[in-house]
Amino acid sequence: MYLSSYEHRGRNRVKSRWADDLDPPEEYSIFDRADGSDHSDSNGHFWGIRDGLGAVLGTRGERLAKFPFNAVPAVPWHGFPVSPASGRASEIPPDELVESMIGAGAISRTLGRKLQRRKA
Repeated sequence: MYLSSYEHRGRNRVKSRWADDLDPPEEYSIFDRADGSDHSDSNGHFWGIRDGLGAVLGTRGERLAKFPFNAVPAVPWHGFPVSPASGRASEIPPDELVESMIGAGAISRTLGRKLQRRKA
């Protein structure tokens, strides 16, 4: 199950928010691609992108989405935009995962290097 969480939409200034032009069905498709391609880290978090070139998906210019591990099957998954450039460790995907995404053709090498250098 997946739920587009209201706290990551609208006028909430504390939480990261999805871009205005990214509707809930597209949000779900980002999650679905991450899940289907197993773009997950060792903690079970899924990481997704809008497209392989790194189109913006968040209101603060984020190009990456995180879907935190959901240990309770009765609770729907949800996700939100993140940026490794924020400096928060929780918003940085593991380098091995980024390499895997580059190798699978899910993201461009340029975007992958930006994510690894914490520039995207």
